[in-house]
Amino acid sequence: CLPDPNNYHEFCRLLARLKSNYQLGELVKVENYPEVIRLIANFTVTSLQHWEFAPNSVHYLLSLWQRLAASVPYVKATEPHLLETYTPEVTKAYITSRLESVHVILRDGLEDPLDDAGLVQQQLDQLSTIGRCEYEKTCALLVQLFDQAAQTYQELLQSTNSSAADITVQEGRLTWLVYIIGAVIGGRVSFASTDEQDAMDGELVCRVLQLMNLTDSRLAQAGNERLELAMLSFFEQFRKIYIGDQVQKSSKLYRRLSEVLGLNDETMVLSVFIGKIITNLKYWGQCEPITSKTLQLLNDLS
Repeated sequence: CLPDPNNYHEFCRLLARLKSNYQLGELVKVENYPEVIRLIANFTVTSLQHWEFAPNSVHYLLSLWQRLAASVPYVKATEPHLLETYTPEVTKAYITSRLESVHVILRDGLEDPLDDAGLVQQQLDQLSTIGRCEYEKTCALLVQLFDQAAQTYQELLQSTNSSAADITVQEGRLTWLVYIIGAVIGGRVSFASTDEQDAMDGELVCRVLQLMNLTDSRLAQAGNERLELAMLSFFEQFRKIYIGDQVQKSSKLYRRLSEVLGLNDETMVLSVFIGKIITNLKYWGQCEPITSKTLQLLNDLS
């Protein structure tokens, strides 16, 4: 790897320029393209896994993959672009590295990237496109990781001898997952969506809403501000994509919500939004970031 942060940063910028200057259809025709894209993928995965090193450079790597992924539907070249192989690796590395960072940040008292809303949003915007490439793999990974984290979280809450630190770690992991789920659902606008993908969105939405029911039920005793902000980010993406005139009410997402949560139509889903808004105003009235985003959500719904 490039041990000097400045060299590393400039190299990441150079990689990002690749897609600015060339179309994917041109890149795939280059003689050594398969080897180059493999090496770039390996470099990206390694960089994401070492999240504490030069965090500001990640933007450029994600920017490259976002642009590559967005180009896939438009490539006319017959040469293979291989992005269906490598993009899921990048998605997985981003998601798992964020989750793994949580306990290290808590243990070592490091600055939490979740507190930098601008940075998180920027990365999520990039991931929303990257994660939609080979979406089945993204969803399967998110379902697996979410179920593990949610189950552990529930067990910790039910146990009488859980440490506060363990609970905080799981809340941190779930915060990242809720943000990421919101982002990939929001990424639906970038690609022509299929019924199967809408059903997968339904799987993800069900899980976040079930988690919300759990965390809301505890608000009288305790709450987690970061997790609540992630929920609001999720609701914002969910609203943009699935609430309103542009969505078929026969969408497979609604079918899944009906089967799992008994939410049979958009009106019932809207009542969940309103319930959340009321809950937030009741319990988080002293927390300006949550109140502000909650009122923004109410405004967007109206």
